[in-house]
Amino acid sequence: MKKTYKIIATLLMAVLALQGCVKEYMNPRPDEGQPTPDQPAVEEDDIVKLLLSIPGVSDVVKTEAKKADSTTIANYFFSYEQLVDHFDQSKGTYKQRVGMQITDLKSPVVVHTEGYAMNMKGKKAENGDLMNFLKANWVEIEYRYFGSSLPEPEDNVEMTYLYSVYAAIDIHNVVTMLKDYVFKDSLWIATGTSKCGTTAALQAYFSDKYGWKDFDLYVPFCCPFLAASPESPTDRSIGRYLVNNCGAGYAEGTDEAKAYVNLKKIREQAVTKPRLRNEILRQYHMQAPVYYERVLSVYGPREDAALCGALQVFQENLMGNFSYIPFGSWAPMVPDPDPIKEGEEDGTWEDNELIQKVVDFFFMNDEDIQKALDKAAEGAGTRSTFTAEDMLSLRAIDDGMPYGPQTVRELGCAGMDYSWVPGPFITPALADEVQEKASGRAHSWDYYEGQWDGGKLMTDFRAWVFGESTQKIIFVYGSNDPWTGGAIDEDAMLANHNIKFFVNPGGTHNDYFLNEYYYAKETSEQIQAAITAFLGQ
Repeated sequence: MKKTYKIIATLLMAVLALQGCVKEYMNPRPDEGQPTPDQPAVEEDDIVKLLLSIPGVSDVVKTEAKKADSTTIANYFFSYEQLVDHFDQSKGTYKQRVGMQITDLKSPVVVHTEGYAMNMKGKKAENGDLMNFLKANWVEIEYRYFGSSLPEPEDNVEMTYLYSVYAAIDIHNVVTMLKDYVFKDSLWIATGTSKCGTTAALQAYFSDKYGWKDFDLYVPFCCPFLAASPESPTDRSIGRYLVNNCGAGYAEGTDEAKAYVNLKKIREQAVTKPRLRNEILRQYHMQAPVYYERVLSVYGPREDAALCGALQVFQENLMGNFSYIPFGSWAPMVPDPDPIKEGEEDGTWEDNELIQKVVDFFFMNDEDIQKALDKAAEGAGTRSTFTAEDMLSLRAIDDGMPYGPQTVRELGCAGMDYSWVPGPFITPALADEVQEKASGRAHSWDYYEGQWDGGKLMTDFRAWVFGESTQKIIFVYGSNDPWTGGAIDEDAMLANHNIKFFVNPGGTHNDYFLNEYYYAKETSEQIQAAITAFLGQ
């Protein structure tokens, strides 16, 4: 079915806005990298002149960005002409947006292989830990179809060329150009976190496939590889890891250990305790109206289906918490539902208060969640961290255009696991069905049917990592990050000497490996040693 980018994006933004979940990268940003009134363009220098002399480069802008020490560094933004279809030149070209910060032309170059729109704002310097550790230059390459990098006309975008192989060739072309004209004597490192990390790892895969020698090292953080099943792109490994692994392994008696047990109780008692279940159902349409309307539109006023939808909201909320906030910051807030009594419909004041406390936590609408985020930001010191808006974005029903179509084509969709569901009010089979048809991440995209590759790309990648990879890759994950459920198997490191694999104890969804608030000292030192060894420094 023909869709336009504007129509789909507008509808999606409207839906997500109802929940306060609009992610910044969802908006096309045609002015990205352009000077603003409070941040004017800077006079041309030798780099600007060099860029303007390169075939295919246009729209060059130089700005000044502030570093953490209040000094400034130059930001360079430009467009690079790419083929719309790298296998058919007749389809024409498009402009891909690229950003750079230059420390020294002979220093290493860290390329942030975006999975979304370019993140560089131009007003402050990128301060990624990998960039700082290597005292490196920084290059950021916008992913095709995001931001202003559109391979198809804005009023008729069908995502025809939205595949990982096209993105990989885009990156190869930009790196080849920069090697030829700008950074002629540098080491090159590809990195990214989450989908951006998946982009980096797939760049290594396609580099072997096509014989490219672009990068000396790849360091992807927290990146999932969701093979799902031949029948559906919904991959439940994320959900299984969320239920079984996130928050596990803490010493008995700690807040974290108690919270892990109570999270299990809340899941199960939301199904088995009628009074708690009824209050969740009563508040579902108020607390998560968009999710509720989706389930209602498919199943009508069925309480069992509605409860399955509500459980999906809870699981997605937990996914956001575990992804972005150290568990110790919010573990004390997890209530114990055991004292909730049954048999007294009105109950005592204390009992009703506890039910409300559990329901508030279930839908994550408590102000204490915001306090935990503020505390996490304070603990991070001067290092940038995820904000409340970032965490809320994980509650969005879909992850944004055009990420959604790509997940249902070849990257897989993060699904929740309901094998733990106790009967008889609902069953695991019904919860899975509601997820697939009404409440999950993949269900609403009409790109779904007939376009899923059956898990081929992800399965081929995993097999390649184990045996055929000649690329040096350091995979980094966090033990409390739900996306670790989609990690490659740790045994890949034993099977292939080019692979290193680290799991940060208690770690969340980030790449702050120099920050002791987020990374265990031992893990940080191991990552630093592996980078140094692989680069021969």
